[in-house]
Amino acid sequence: MNNRHGEQGNVSLEFIAIVVALLIPLTFIASAVSAVATTDIAQESAARAAARAFVVAPNSQIAYSRARAVAATILRDSGIAGNQVQTLITCSGTPCLTPGEVVTVTIKRVFNVQLIGSWANQRMTISTQHSVMVNGVGS
Repeated sequence: MNNRHGEQGNVSLEFIAIVVALLIPLTFIASAVSAVATTDIAQESAARAAARAFVVAPNSQIAYSRARAVAATILRDSGIAGNQVQTLITCSGTPCLTPGEVVTVTIKRVFNVQLIGSWANQRMTISTQHSVMVNGVGS
């Protein structure tokens, strides 16, 4: 009976050790997942807004500059610097703003995700795209 009473404190200590051992890695994993999700959502929004800005522009020169400016603004508001992404605008035909043509904006970011502290980084590429058809109203 004395043995059981002496081990009672060890159970609490073991429980705390196991919980701490599990919570610390889970915190780093949750942080990494959050960083990836935030980047994906920001890029998705930027690509969609840039494609829409492109198709309502009066000409191709203004369309390219507006689309890039809109994408850069949305990404910057989300904490992503313009030099961290590549923005590619493609058209299904020439000229781009011909009614019926499809404009696609692709945004790509390569970054390091910290999994466990600073010694376990994972390089990751996130690429999102959005396509919009030119309807002729804005062009």
